Amino acid sequence: RPRMLVDLVIDAVVAAAARGLILPGDRIVEAEVSQKLGVSRVPVREALRILERQGVVLSEPYKGIRLM
Repeated sequence: RPRMLVDLVIDAVVAAAARGLILPGDRIVEAEVSQKLGVSRVPVREALRILERQGVVLSEPYKGIRLM
């Protein structure tokens, strides 16, 4: 399948975590990620949902999304 914006966002978040730019427990703000990558918030939201299913991030009500 062709690479989608969602895949690029996933790769960027995982790469940032691997390089230590995002540390475990750090909040991941959807608006900041979309602005840094130059994409809309929709693919960022979907990418974070996928990463949550994979156990990479944790979404907590009223606290946001954090790197595991």
